Amino acid sequence: MPVQINEMVIRANIKEPAAQSQPDPKTGGGTDVNKEELIRECAALVMEMINQQNQR
Repeated sequence: MPVQINEMVIRANIKEPAAQSQPDPKTGGGTDVNKEELIRECAALVMEMINQQNQR
């Protein structure tokens, strides 16, 4: 017998960022991100995935 869900309740807790948060030294701070380099890397990964799907 199939189960039918008539109502779904979703709750989320959102925390506001601290006003004077310090950059994490483990991640390199994250403020000096070269956006264009990141975009190029993402585009290359997406193109690689598309090519792999086309080869199937």
